[in-house]
Amino acid sequence: MIPDDIFDCRHYGLFGWLADVRNYSVVPPISQPRGLPLNASRGIRREFESWGIDAHSESWPSADELLEFDYDAEFEDRRGEWWQPADPGSGEMTTYRDFLGSGYFDDLETLRGLRQLRPTRVVFWFDN
Repeated sequence: MIPDDIFDCRHYGLFGWLADVRNYSVVPPISQPRGLPLNASRGIRREFESWGIDAHSESWPSADELLEFDYDAEFEDRRGEWWQPADPGSGEMTTYRDFLGSGYFDDLETLRGLRQLRPTRVVFWFDN
């Protein structure tokens, strides 16, 4: 059984990294939104459509992309005050590992187990 609560959190840093959504930290995203996969299941398509106009920035990184990413690489976290990014050079250097936090890596381990069963991707979208 595939859990439906994997990566189920309101973490704006994660949103920024996954799809450049609410990217207040100006974290370099793993990719820009790709849309729903062409071969998404009927259930995923129904769920997405049930959100109506509130659903946006749908995308789908593969398990391999997420598991092989260099989480020890550094970037400048430019999160400022009141949702405004700080100027370049005035943020704090951090690693993706520290930025994403331990909860993300717990979910990533669940994803690792799923990937061993069959090719896996994470399909998601955001709401307004």
